[in-house]
Amino acid sequence: MGEDIRKKIWIYLVKYGGCAVFTAIMAWIYLTNNPLENQPLREQYRLWCDAFAIPGLMMLLSGGLLWALREGALDGLTYCLRAATFTLIPVKRKDALEKYGDYVERKNQNRVHGFAFLLFSGGGVTLIALVLCLLYYRN
Repeated sequence: MGEDIRKKIWIYLVKYGGCAVFTAIMAWIYLTNNPLENQPLREQYRLWCDAFAIPGLMMLLSGGLLWALREGALDGLTYCLRAATFTLIPVKRKDALEKYGDYVERKNQNRVHGFAFLLFSGGGVTLIALVLCLLYYRN
């Protein structure tokens, strides 16, 4: 039991730590291109807000896209593309085209999971950006 808990803690540390490192790198890249020196406090709030909003929204949108994929939002499109390649490539015409219902059932067996950390991390970083945005508009 103790080993299982350690493994889960390690997985969470890697996931959320990776998001923190990603946020730090993206903020650093943004702030090196837009230096804070000799800027009034209001502009510094804006720069910090932008530095946190970029990675926060990237994580939120990536998590949202993975969630939509897990729910099967693009199954119809991927089935159509598969059917088009099946129709256009002569070698594939020998095999029977899978029915859409069978395709969706097969896809449901191996859906993406375990990406909620992107939504939580992205939401937290975006919340920091919103607080900095409020400070910018209050000054």
